[in-house]
Amino acid sequence: MPRKVKSAYKAKKAWNERVEVSPFLINYQGKLYYYIMLSPIIGQLKGAMVIDKDGGVPLLEEAKPIIFRMNGYNNMINFANKEMKETLKIPVGMMKRIEKQVLKVYPNITDDHELYHEINLLISMCRTIYQNHEKLVSLFKEIAAISQRVQKRNKVLDEESFSRLFDIFTEWHFLLFIEKRIQLDNYVQLPKIIENVNSKSNGKNLTRLLRNLHIEKRKEVLEEYLDGVIEPSIGNAKTLPYTAEGIEKFKEMKSAEAFIMFETNIVPKIRN
Repeated sequence: MPRKVKSAYKAKKAWNERVEVSPFLINYQGKLYYYIMLSPIIGQLKGAMVIDKDGGVPLLEEAKPIIFRMNGYNNMINFANKEMKETLKIPVGMMKRIEKQVLKVYPNITDDHELYHEINLLISMCRTIYQNHEKLVSLFKEIAAISQRVQKRNKVLDEESFSRLFDIFTEWHFLLFIEKRIQLDNYVQLPKIIENVNSKSNGKNLTRLLRNLHIEKRKEVLEEYLDGVIEPSIGNAKTLPYTAEGIEKFKEMKSAEAFIMFETNIVPKIRN
């Protein structure tokens, strides 16, 4: 690290703070920056700053978008290593079994059937979940490729990598948001379907599978997710439609949420 950079952060740190320098640089508007984290010997982040390669210290308003990208990158990679990995462990084979049994019990259901909409919602839920899983796996692999490029190969977080990572992060949440919503909508309809399936001679296996879905704890988990997918102060995601406009609005809300959290939690710690 250039001596000018070391001198710049030493002027801002307390004597008893430890210094951690990001192993990769940030490329913002064609200029490279070091990201410096300042913490007590024991404890969490207490200060942060960015310094350009020549030792220049940008003012706060100039530093904020740079630190926003680095902080956002770190948060998204940490999210991928924890929550995303856990999500991908959830098996989706049960959804394919349910769909198979539904089509066996209701092979030629028409729109005049008393449960036409409920059965179609059930099939749609199954397909949404197992098709989503394929998309989520693909998104996770792309995140891993970006991380490899930034941290191991190029050693630079560029604007293209950050923007794509944020798009992936938002798409991931939207896919799960749609998935949880349709599961909750289906949960309400399950008792009617189960009652009808019980009257079918070939419905025993389907009844067992559907009863496994209709558990109060499962409903609570779905509701908790939907309540927390967007900070309530930003808006109510549960009112968004399943349309292109709904997706764009969701992206806007997620972006606004990220900026508010950054301003609240990180900006007060910036020492530029």
